[in-house]
Amino acid sequence: MPRHLRSVVWTDGGLILRADLLTYVSQKAIGTGLVLDHYPDLSDSWWHALRSGLEPLKRVTTTKRVAADPCEESFRNYFLALFGANIDPEHVEMTMSHGDLHFGNITAPELVILDWENLGWAPAGYDAAHLLCSAILQPAVVARVQTEFADVLSTYTGAVAVLTAASNYLHHVERGEFPDVAIPIRRYAKTIIRDQLVA
Repeated sequence: MPRHLRSVVWTDGGLILRADLLTYVSQKAIGTGLVLDHYPDLSDSWWHALRSGLEPLKRVTTTKRVAADPCEESFRNYFLALFGANIDPEHVEMTMSHGDLHFGNITAPELVILDWENLGWAPAGYDAAHLLCSAILQPAVVARVQTEFADVLSTYTGAVAVLTAASNYLHHVERGEFPDVAIPIRRYAKTIIRDQLVA
């Protein structure tokens, strides 16, 4: 990740504004936004670096910041409305997450993970789930994400993480953004519910 150099915070009426100065990143982001619109040629070592780069987050326990909490009633109601799915909060494991991991926030050929402002607690596997939803229009990339993060995505919490990320993307669709992702994300969510959440 880029190194943090300095922050400035000021207020404007009721708003609190913050600017952060980070070290310069010369690598280009893989995508141009939340949804990946092409197939990126990423090496095995790049995927290994991504997995390794996210591992230290598991050791962060001191912050109270929340990236996404699917156990909140509003989230659970949204899951029910969108997917007809009830989740059991007692079976959801929370861990620290980048919170906004998509192909517009990661670079190649050298990996740098950008935009850490959403860092916070989320269901284990949320970063992988968010990345998967980001790539939903690129089936080969979805398959690679599934393979690389199978240990977290194949769990009950991983399934909840996918629904959480899918809900985020479908919320964008409701606002008129990324309409092409609606059908494949809903289809993928239904598969997750059938295979991992229904006893």
